[in-house]
Amino acid sequence: MKTRQVAILCGKSLFIAGLESSLNRKVGLEVVRINPALPDALRQMSALRPSVIIFDSGDKALGDFPGAAQLLRENPGMTILRLELESSNVTILSSEQQSVTNSEEIVDVIRKAIGRNGEKGTYPT
Repeated sequence: MKTRQVAILCGKSLFIAGLESSLNRKVGLEVVRINPALPDALRQMSALRPSVIIFDSGDKALGDFPGAAQLLRENPGMTILRLELESSNVTILSSEQQSVTNSEEIVDVIRKAIGRNGEKGTYPT
């Protein structure tokens, strides 16, 4: 049985429309456009179990995508891409989660996160 990959697009920009067209040509990818301003938008997004949610940060109606943290918490393994067209950047938000039972484990998670960032986050002592 094939698993379907769902990509949710949020926003009304011309760029999002072009991206939708490009993604629709990808085999095995279901592209769904949802208006996050609707009252039940977060519930709809979560129900689709998307692999990725993509939104245009320049879309004034979206702002900084309220509800992103909730979606990431409810959908382990999902990624949110915040497109920043004016600066040609993409911010990647991941839902990586890890169980911890004590402060030592929390410190280990922090060390791993710092290690992923390479030299960023390290300061001379």
